[in-house]
Amino acid sequence: RRSSDLVLAVLAVSAAPGAAADETPKGVRIFELKELDQLPVPTFTVAPEYPQDMHNLEISGQVIVDCIVDANGDVHGAQPFSSTQYHFEDSAVQAVSQWKFKPGKWHGRSVTTHVRIPIKFTLLDRDHAR
Repeated sequence: RRSSDLVLAVLAVSAAPGAAADETPKGVRIFELKELDQLPVPTFTVAPEYPQDMHNLEISGQVIVDCIVDANGDVHGAQPFSSTQYHFEDSAVQAVSQWKFKPGKWHGRSVTTHVRIPIKFTLLDRDHAR
């Protein structure tokens, strides 16, 4: 019998402007992480579901989710930027779309920020660790 856990690594990575910006209101400036005084910080996260077929095959992977975090800390326009296995993409995007953030700050005010978030899918087999 094998038990496994999902390991989730969360890290916002500076990114060039992408398609996620299309879902933000016109006229709203979208900042890159390198411009900020304070980076957005996740305050509420949802772990993605491990796709059953990938779990059964014991396949690990990563999806980098491209999105916009608005000045209220809400996520918009989440989409896969890259992935090691496309089977993980929908789960990663659905999870990140539900996240909430303490928004990034520029000159002391909350701003809309473009981020890329790596989501790692890893099976940990405790039976082999014994």
